[in-house]
Amino acid sequence: MNELEAGSQEMSRELNGLWELNQELQEVASKGNPETDRAIEAKNVALRKLRHARKVIRDLLDERRVNCFVFNRLLLSVKQFLHADWSFHRVRKTVTDLRVFTVGGKRGGEAGY
Repeated sequence: MNELEAGSQEMSRELNGLWELNQELQEVASKGNPETDRAIEAKNVALRKLRHARKVIRDLLDERRVNCFVFNRLLLSVKQFLHADWSFHRVRKTVTDLRVFTVGGKRGGEAGY
């Protein structure tokens, strides 16, 4: 029984020591460290730059997808033109569509040709 009491008292002292150490560490952590603060700020800046870069890349990929779609659509129109009897109106519409997508959304007459 004495051995159990001695073990209990030793564990209690060790627990108290760890509790005090924990309190000291929490106090040090709450004061902050200039180097740590700078490192955290640098990390946050890097994350903001990464998010911005991802947004730019996503926008560029979306633009490329749209351009590929437009090019494939116009290529199909040209193929259909070469293999079918198109009316003048259909040819003019294809050319107008080409100008709309290649001149930034302006109609052929407004593009400054």
